[in-house]
Amino acid sequence: MLRLLDARGWGGCRHACILDVKRDVNATRSLRACELSRPPVRGVWQTVRDARAYNPCVQRSSTEECQMAGNPDLSGKVAIVTGASRGIGADIAKVLAREGMTVVAAARTLEEGDFRVPGALNTTIGEIKAAGGNAVAVRCDLAREEDMQSLWEFAVREFSHVDVLINNAAILVPGTIESMSWRHFNLSFQINVASPAFLSRLAIPHMRGLGGGAIINISSGASRGPGAGPYAAAIKGGTPYGLSKSALERMTQGMAAELCEDNISVNALMPSRQIWVGGTVYVAQTQRPDFESIDLTGKRKDGTIMGDACAAILRADHASYTGRVLNDEAWLTELTGATTFTQYASYFSTR
Repeated sequence: MLRLLDARGWGGCRHACILDVKRDVNATRSLRACELSRPPVRGVWQTVRDARAYNPCVQRSSTEECQMAGNPDLSGKVAIVTGASRGIGADIAKVLAREGMTVVAAARTLEEGDFRVPGALNTTIGEIKAAGGNAVAVRCDLAREEDMQSLWEFAVREFSHVDVLINNAAILVPGTIESMSWRHFNLSFQINVASPAFLSRLAIPHMRGLGGGAIINISSGASRGPGAGPYAAAIKGGTPYGLSKSALERMTQGMAAELCEDNISVNALMPSRQIWVGGTVYVAQTQRPDFESIDLTGKRKDGTIMGDACAAILRADHASYTGRVLNDEAWLTELTGATTFTQYASYFSTR
């Protein structure tokens, strides 16, 4: 189990690529609405299906054309970000607010101390406002349909329009198909798949009425299976979580095909490197002494790169840049031309 958690992460680092799984570096097989003129980036997750095969709305164009036809100014737009009390969700919320967007931050933990893991919505909101941004907190349990309905109704009532939905919140309950309790299995799909679907159902008619919008689903390298055996112990025990993320990506591409004519983009984003934040550090230092043996070298301390990737996606043309499933570095390379990411080099260097 220890090696599994090292490879996969716990809590805030749940969005991590599984160790030892081969990555697809064939750029021609990735979902490309905007074609690159430069060589493909090596060592990043790429999708293995071409949306153009079944999505007539996705047209070939250059990256520059997509950017010019897109939305360079994000100020004044409103985004709902789930799971924004800590970790990647909080980092995404802070970056979008920095870009001038109004952020509706949603999570279960409103105040510090409400939950045993550090991080709370009011902490995220406080940091955003201290930096001159605009954000509000809404307590929302994504396992409760009425909470999600209330979240959406509040955002529309308060701001009159919601332009962006970031489905970030997720849970990882380690275990195999055999060992995991059925309650936890169903809860994983409720939070990781059903709640993004439910919120998207609320968002779609609203965004259609606005003339367009964007939905970004936060996925994980766990969605790619372990491949053919033999297998290392480090990749055993994450099947239910991986299943939920695979389903989320399939939903992403299906919705993209269904909504392209409405100028609503639907894309999936995952971290290229393991991000070890939030509840992970808390568990490692307090509740689970065996975590002390985990080597954190090279793991990112924060998810700012995920926020920057979200902003880049939102600036792209919604009608043509949709149905994509890529990691943060690949998104930034395609949309901004970035080839180095030293500005995100906030890594752990010791055990």
